[in-house]
Amino acid sequence: MRNRLRRSALLLVIPVAVMAAGVWFALRTGPLAPLPPAGPSRADFDRLRDGMTLTEVEAVLGPAGGDYSSQTYRSYYIWKGPDGWGRVWLAGTPRTVRRLEFDPTLTD
Repeated sequence: MRNRLRRSALLLVIPVAVMAAGVWFALRTGPLAPLPPAGPSRADFDRLRDGMTLTEVEAVLGPAGGDYSSQTYRSYYIWKGPDGWGRVWLAGTPRTVRRLEFDPTLTD
């Protein structure tokens, strides 16, 4: 009688433990896992150099938003990331990076 009770308890505990391990794994790696921070990091921004084209900048930081400049001879774009905001100024023909600014005090 005791062996049957122990066996029944063991048959109940094992599936519960396997299910608990599955839930833990799913929460750590599945769709409910924490997402990495959105946007480029300061390290990404530090890879930029004067003379790069917008296409080269976008290859490092991702797609640019709109042109925020009201001037026709230059333009600037803003990237928001977990470490702050980066602003890239482009000018000339073809438009290339002329100025880089990063502000760690601005975050989403």
